[in-house]
Amino acid sequence: MTAQEQAMDELERNKAFVRRAYEEIINGHDTQKIREYVKEGAREHSVLGEANGIEELIQSSEGLARAFPDIHLEIHDVIAERDMVVTRGTLSGTHKGDLAGIPATGRRFSVVEIDIVRIEDGKMAEHWDAIDTASMFDQLGIGAPGQPQA
Repeated sequence: MTAQEQAMDELERNKAFVRRAYEEIINGHDTQKIREYVKEGAREHSVLGEANGIEELIQSSEGLARAFPDIHLEIHDVIAERDMVVTRGTLSGTHKGDLAGIPATGRRFSVVEIDIVRIEDGKMAEHWDAIDTASMFDQLGIGAPGQPQA
């Protein structure tokens, strides 16, 4: 196998790894799977909050799962380059639990999400996302956390 073929093979493995992680953790609602997919000391750079390390990431994910117990990510595109994997998808869910001090509204949201994951030693080492939170909060009928309610 040539070096180029090996690099392409690794890119495909990284793409499949991220798809599988999202399917099991987000869509499978199994936040404990984070331990299998995330490297110790990983950093989360999310518009919904920062987290450092596996335990903080699990706590953050569990809070999101309590607020949106039916949360689902439909992945539309996956792109890989070097040690990075980018996904574009639709994130949706029903607000059935407390979200940053905001009681459940019972309303659904559906927004575009773009994620960037850096893979290191076969695990997720860093994650960034871009989520249309303004649209999300509008669909839920709430202001952004920390903002006065209308």
